[in-house]
Amino acid sequence: MTKFPILALVALLVLPNMALAKSSSDLLFDLIDSSIDIVELYQDKVEAKVKEQSVSQNITHDQSFPYINQKPVDFKDAKLWLKKVTRKYGVKTLYTDCDINVVENDRGYLSMKVEPNACGLNVYKSESRAVRAEAEHISPASAFGRTLECWKNGGRSNCNDTSAVFNIVEADPHNLQYAVGSVNADRLNYEFSEFSKGYGVHDYKGDGDVLFDDRRDLFEPPESKKGWIGRAHLYMNDKYGVPMSSSYLDMMKRWAEQPPSAWECKYNLLVKRDFGYDNKFTTAACLK
Repeated sequence: MTKFPILALVALLVLPNMALAKSSSDLLFDLIDSSIDIVELYQDKVEAKVKEQSVSQNITHDQSFPYINQKPVDFKDAKLWLKKVTRKYGVKTLYTDCDINVVENDRGYLSMKVEPNACGLNVYKSESRAVRAEAEHISPASAFGRTLECWKNGGRSNCNDTSAVFNIVEADPHNLQYAVGSVNADRLNYEFSEFSKGYGVHDYKGDGDVLFDDRRDLFEPPESKKGWIGRAHLYMNDKYGVPMSSSYLDMMKRWAEQPPSAWECKYNLLVKRDFGYDNKFTTAACLK
C-alpha cells in the first residue's frame, strides 16, 4: 500500500487547524516522516507476532491464497479461498463428515464432489445437489441481511449489488464451512435447535445425530459440531450484531462451552493468517 497519498490527505485535513509556526510544506513533510516511522514500527511488530504464531502452530504463509492478510472482497472470493483450503487440508463437510473430493478441470476450476453413500447419508430431496459440497453459512446470510434496507427492498441479490457491508459479512470465512448440497438445500435458513425424532423429522445418518424438521423449520446438528456452531454464532453476534433471541443466544453460549476440534482451531488460525482476524471465542476455547 502506498503510504504517501493517504498520509498527505491526513495532513491536508489537519493542517488548517494547526498553528502556522511552520510553512505548510514543512508541516506536511514532518507529519509524513513521523507517520511513516510509526507505521513501519507497527508493521514490524505485527509481522514479528504473525511469524511467531505461524512458527508455533507450524503454519506458514501460502502465496497460492489470493487474499493474504486482507478481507475477502465478496462471497465468491471467500469460496475460492475455502476451496483451496479444502484441497490442501482434506476438509470434510461440517454436519455429516462426508469426504470432499476436489476435482480441477483443464481451466483450473475446482469442483467439490461428495459421495453420499460412502458416508451413510440419507438424501431426502435435491438429489442433484447431494453429490457436491456447497459453502454453507453457519449463521444464515438472511439473519444479518434482513436487518438492512437493501434486503427489505430486493432481498439478497439487491444487497449483493448495493451493500458493501452485506458483502463483507456474507464473505466472512469464520461463518463458512462446507455442507453436502442437499443438506444445505434442506436446511435453508432454518434455526438450529434441539429436538427428538418424531413425525416429520428427517434423520440424515439413521442414528438421530443430525436431524431436520421441515414442519417447524428447525435443524439439529451433530453433538460433536455444536461447539463450533455456537462459537460461530457468538462471533457473528459480537462482531456484526446479528440479532438472536435471548433463548437462542443462551443455547449458543451453552453449545460454545463444548471443546473445539483440532480442525476448528487450525481453521481459525488459517483465517487469521490469511485475512488478519480470528474468532476470539474459538481462540479462547483452543487455548484452554
